[in-house]
Amino acid sequence: MTRSSNRGRPRHPDILTPAEWRIVDAIRHGLSGPQIARRRAISLDAVKFHVANILAKLGLDRRSQLRTWAGVRS
Repeated sequence: MTRSSNRGRPRHPDILTPAEWRIVDAIRHGLSGPQIARRRAISLDAVKFHVANILAKLGLDRRSQLRTWAGVRS
């Protein structure tokens, strides 16, 4: 049996996934983790997971740095 190398979700061509962009947008609008979770209908743990991935991808140390991150798309 041959294993497929295309398992899981396909890679997204942008630095962040669409879901991560939605989280960045919410943070830039001043929403807290619980507020984002309620509005997106996801768990707080999911929000924290996305934020951790976003920070790692962008090389940022704190969530507060996303508020002034210059790489945000228009």
